[in-house]
Amino acid sequence: MSSARLPWIDIAKALAVAAIVLVHTDASLSVERASGLGAAASMSLGVLFLVSGFVVRNDVVGERATGRTVANRMVGLLWLYVLWSPVVVAHRLLTSLADGRVDLSGEVLRFLAVPVRPSGELWYLWALAVHLLVTFWTRRAPAAVVLVPALAVFVTVQGWGKDVLGGQTWHLLGPGLQGLPQFALLTLLGARTPGVITRISALRTRCALLLAAGTWSFVATLQTLHPPHIAPATTLIGVVATLATARSLLAFPWGRALAWAGSRSIAPYLLHMLVIAVLVIALGGRPPVAMGPAERTAAAGLVFTAAVAVPLVVHRWTAGTKLQWVFRVPPALLSVLGRWSTPRAHSGRVSRPCVGRSANRPR
Repeated sequence: MSSARLPWIDIAKALAVAAIVLVHTDASLSVERASGLGAAASMSLGVLFLVSGFVVRNDVVGERATGRTVANRMVGLLWLYVLWSPVVVAHRLLTSLADGRVDLSGEVLRFLAVPVRPSGELWYLWALAVHLLVTFWTRRAPAAVVLVPALAVFVTVQGWGKDVLGGQTWHLLGPGLQGLPQFALLTLLGARTPGVITRISALRTRCALLLAAGTWSFVATLQTLHPPHIAPATTLIGVVATLATARSLLAFPWGRALAWAGSRSIAPYLLHMLVIAVLVIALGGRPPVAMGPAERTAAAGLVFTAAVAVPLVVHRWTAGTKLQWVFRVPPALLSVLGRWSTPRAHSGRVSRPCVGRSANRPR
């Protein structure tokens, strides 16, 4: 998840991952989700998919895009998805054990289904890998031919998906299969229409602040409307608002600190649920009913801060060691896959491998 070319993109990723951590913190400490956090989750995921499509666009739709470059990106994502799936099972079991409702067989079944029904905590990695493949396959089609159907799917699934399919089927699909068709639009937008981001990048700080204020005000207005078909508009406008906010924050001294955190945002994304599970157990289970509102707010602040800070410390501590490969794909794996995908010489020619060495980590 690195994008050193545009530091404010790293700030956007930091804001998006922080919002995801906040949503999960609230879900772990509260009986009911706080108002607006559902929309915050959709907006933050939209930001991640959009900037991911933008960052990898040269490897997916650029003139030099090949099956090898796309495979590199997909391997980086799926390496983390497979590696961290057992950790998801571990923290779920920890949480359920603290609640006195262990469902071991259910967790085993969910773990076995992760290739086709991704876990709620890691589904972004799985879905982005699929999105990159779709983006590569459709790269020669006109942008409108690809984006218009993707927009229709996004609006339909996010606005009416639950009503059409029914609550039980919607729940059975899980966040991954719900989000896979929804957020393909954002990945495609990032890869096929990079001008959206470059125009925001060209804004002066004052203009970025005005854009952020205006779009956040519009989002707040939309949040007062309850029909579900408002959700797609809220998400898209919220994505623009987050990007404008990130661009404006770059002008402040602490914006660089946010950019540093955003360049390492893969660590909080992967580790935060385990940190939250351990701290919730330490606080006495979910929800901590013995706490009053003020104490619960303080506990949420503590859990949120730890869920962001601890993974960043771990990332820093493992950098340059063998443990760094828990946050990025090992080059040795790419080399092995490259050898496997390289056909033997035939008629004096050797085809180039489908998997190369570029992109050691997901974007």
